[in-house]
Amino acid sequence: MIENDKVKLKAFEAEFFPIIENWRRWGNIRDWLPLSWGNILGARYRPKNREADPEEQKEPINHQAAIRMERIVVKLPKQYREAFVLHYVGCAAVQGKMKRARTRDGGAKVIGIGKTQYYDRLNRAASIVAREWMYGIKNEK
Repeated sequence: MIENDKVKLKAFEAEFFPIIENWRRWGNIRDWLPLSWGNILGARYRPKNREADPEEQKEPINHQAAIRMERIVVKLPKQYREAFVLHYVGCAAVQGKMKRARTRDGGAKVIGIGKTQYYDRLNRAASIVAREWMYGIKNEK
């Protein structure tokens, strides 16, 4: 049963990976942090005038698409939202506390359910996200 759910999830990810990756990167923006905040030791080993390889350069974040995705995720029922966010972001609020999943399958352990139920929730969340993305209101305000 889990293999069938994983196949459905792979099909969803194949179509929506750029959108989810954009949303995940948007959620990790730390513009509000002071410029001096960071890993001081790590900065010592980073060359100052090195140009990034073209392969390392990522596309700029599409804020409109990320905010639209965030609105869709916020509308998900709580149990589906927890599974979806844990799977793609790696941490989520579960029972009022921030929890981290070390692996994608680790989300089931964090939530406290079996893998079959976890992937069922994940697939239902993915189908809701896909439906809302395709057929939802395009210009929400």
